Amino acid sequence: MKRLPKPTAIFCRPFRDDDYGLVYAITEAAMRPYVEQTFGAWVEEEQYKMVLEKTKTEACRIIQKDSNDVGLITVERHASHIQLESLYLFPAAQGQGVGTVLLRDLKAESDSGQLPLRLRVLACNPARVWYQREGFIITENTPQRWFMEYRAS
Repeated sequence: MKRLPKPTAIFCRPFRDDDYGLVYAITEAAMRPYVEQTFGAWVEEEQYKMVLEKTKTEACRIIQKDSNDVGLITVERHASHIQLESLYLFPAAQGQGVGTVLLRDLKAESDSGQLPLRLRVLACNPARVWYQREGFIITENTPQRWFMEYRAS
């Protein structure tokens, strides 16, 4: 008899005060190569400030897979649209469907609320191709970033 794969539990928990180091570690692990390729260097001071700003908002959540902290997601909800500010996973958690589950949940929210889902991605980040496969279109681009949108169906 063939064994079925063990179900994966994906959960997003609120940010806690002791998560700052975790958020920095996730951001660095997921983004450092693309930041260095785009801007030439990973400047610790700037990155710490950006992480601090990201964690000041209630929109920041820690992604857990099977009760392990594997990433972070920041989603801002506006009257005119939903903004996916960040969806970062530790490299070991990438390619396992975690991001896809979360992105498709946001797309369903976009569809039900008839609001566009927007994001920006560094042009060198291969995630941009994944977003396109998930139905996002490019609305604007600069040499550094692609601005993308999923339009509610």
